[in-house]
Amino acid sequence: MPPRPFPYPLRIGNDICNVARIRALVARDSSSSTSPLSRFLRRILTPPERAYFWHRFGPDDDVAAHQLNSIAQFLAGRYVPVRLRASTVPAPTLPRNR
Repeated sequence: MPPRPFPYPLRIGNDICNVARIRALVARDSSSSTSPLSRFLRRILTPPERAYFWHRFGPDDDVAAHQLNSIAQFLAGRYVPVRLRASTVPAPTLPRNR
């Protein structure tokens, strides 16, 4: 049987994440009920990863004050694969209802 081609074109490259931008996002204060950190975590982490994050770094109000550099490095390391997945595998196209 001949080999079948992979269904998506593959792109190879390097993704770099600016840790200082993530640090600024974590340290930002918000007037809304949900912190920028919590919103960012919901965007980039799965529920088990969020549970691990809160277990590792503590409650929301203690996070930004105590371990800002460690948190920024951890989140930058998780953000790069999320961006990479979004840029290499095209989103499925849904049929339009007319």
